[in-house]
Amino acid sequence: MFKTPTRTQDRARDNELNERTFLAWLRSAVSLIALGIGVAAFLDHQSTAARVALAIGALLVGLALVCVGFHRYRVMRAHIEGGEHYSPYTRAVAIAATCVAVLAAAATFIV
Repeated sequence: MFKTPTRTQDRARDNELNERTFLAWLRSAVSLIALGIGVAAFLDHQSTAARVALAIGALLVGLALVCVGFHRYRVMRAHIEGGEHYSPYTRAVAIAATCVAVLAAAATFIV
């Protein structure tokens, strides 16, 4: 009734999942970059240092997420193509979540 997937089908599925995960990293990065640009667009010449820091922080965290997501995509692709076992990328996820939480808290108090 049901056929067991072949290794080629497994690899294709794993690559699609890897690409979807990479797109999620990019989507998060674009959101943070848009937040940074939005905050910077509403800054005036007498803006507080906190607003400037929020804009720059959001931009930098967004750029870092692009780099981490791309690196993770390449590492996972190598693991998938090589048939190797991989381990979760918990450190990068924890750092990214912490940075986003700090920016969200800062945005709440500043804006």
